[in-house]
Amino acid sequence: MIVRRNPGRLVVLALAAASSPAAAAILRPMTELRAPVIRLSDLFEDLAATPDRLLGAAPAPGRRIVVEAAQLGAIARQFKVDWRSASSGDRVVLERPGRLLARELVQDAVRAALVAAGAGTDCDIDLPGFVTPMVPVESAATPIVSGIEYDRDTGRFAGILAVAGPGMEPLTSRIAGRADDMMTLPVAVARLGAGTVVQPGDLRMARVRSSLARDTADAMA
Repeated sequence: MIVRRNPGRLVVLALAAASSPAAAAILRPMTELRAPVIRLSDLFEDLAATPDRLLGAAPAPGRRIVVEAAQLGAIARQFKVDWRSASSGDRVVLERPGRLLARELVQDAVRAALVAAGAGTDCDIDLPGFVTPMVPVESAATPIVSGIEYDRDTGRFAGILAVAGPGMEPLTSRIAGRADDMMTLPVAVARLGAGTVVQPGDLRMARVRSSLARDTADAMA
């Protein structure tokens, strides 16, 4: 407000204060996503005058997507974000960190399903070619095996592995392998030649696969 003194009277001039424009949004060149979705604030900073909006699903854990200048401009216009591309090289990299689910957790889940199907509680599990899935780093992901099909004669099995946890989409895949019951048997400490008289110190007790014990017995028969 400005007050001017005129002869004989005071003239008060009220000046309407022009509202200053809101600060322009700033591009985020790189964002690590910690949720299964992408929001407007993952692309732009300083959205004080613009509501944060949900844009879509985040990439899978361990993956990234790149939003180029043209798409960024279209998003800014659609959601009325005060941002203009400075060059065609403007881009945002959205990366979702991931980690491999511990193999031991998967084996424990398989073992629980196999025991319910009749396998031994201490069975040894082989998962040839299996690669543990990638899960979000922040998620306490839990594997569960269902629909198990188990052949007790051969030890072969197959089932469905489901992995779920907070902040992640459930993952499902088929899993297959072989389970061997374990046996405690005496085994040689070192190679024994033909005709060797076995002494107590030549043997030790060890856990071996039942299939290996059967194969050895068949070969000696």
